[in-house]
Amino acid sequence: MFLKSGLRFNGLRGPSGLPLALSRSMAFGAYTLFSIGRVEAHWCARPKSEREAIFDRHLQRWCRSLLALFGIELELEGRQPQPSPCARLILSNHRSPLDIAILLALFPEGYIVSRHDVADWPIVGAAARRARVLYVDRARVGSGAGVIRGMRRVLQEGGTLIVFPEGKVHAGDEVGAFHRGAFVAAQGLKVEVLPIGLAYPPGHEFLDDTFWQHIRRVAGKAKSRVALVYGAPFPATGTLETLQEAQNRVQELVRRARDLYDRGAP
Repeated sequence: MFLKSGLRFNGLRGPSGLPLALSRSMAFGAYTLFSIGRVEAHWCARPKSEREAIFDRHLQRWCRSLLALFGIELELEGRQPQPSPCARLILSNHRSPLDIAILLALFPEGYIVSRHDVADWPIVGAAARRARVLYVDRARVGSGAGVIRGMRRVLQEGGTLIVFPEGKVHAGDEVGAFHRGAFVAAQGLKVEVLPIGLAYPPGHEFLDDTFWQHIRRVAGKAKSRVALVYGAPFPATGTLETLQEAQNRVQELVRRARDLYDRGAP
């Protein structure tokens, strides 16, 4: 078990006596703004050569603290990945904005590919603009090509790229068809693909809600268990066969994550 919240709640009310969802949402906003200021201050006090490592530490602390704040208990299965000797492409199914916090809590060095409107979300947008986010606007011609170029730069430099190749959030455990952009970006490069499967309790999908409606709904639950299963890494070839292999592996990992979740059900 990983990331249990240390906060104490009385029924559905937070430590301040406010309703739990409101208490957590207010704490989320305040802690995020505090963390942004803390990173900026730390950056100014240190040389440029140290700033990337400083950012990684602060980002990981922020993600882990937010997961704990919202009562997320993460159960892990599979071998904890070791640092890769080459670029790494992390692929996962996508069900909630929590996916991003979970994966960055585990891989704070990662670049995230995200929908373009995240930059405009209150508070979260401010954090995203300071993080390593590559934005894609599927309604704008040329946006996809620009993101592929950005992903390729990350991989050429030996970085870690976190992608949700379904392209949008889905309900349930059925993995949607993968978009090929990340695989095009990896073509001809030495890249390790790390597949991951996630399973949530019913009702955690981010579908028709606004971001804040979704946050309030998740925040209103005393705790939520999430299961994550690591797959075995394999080399990317940039071909359609790699894309289909990756989708099949993620689907199997989601099935295993659901089994892991169900085994821990009360």
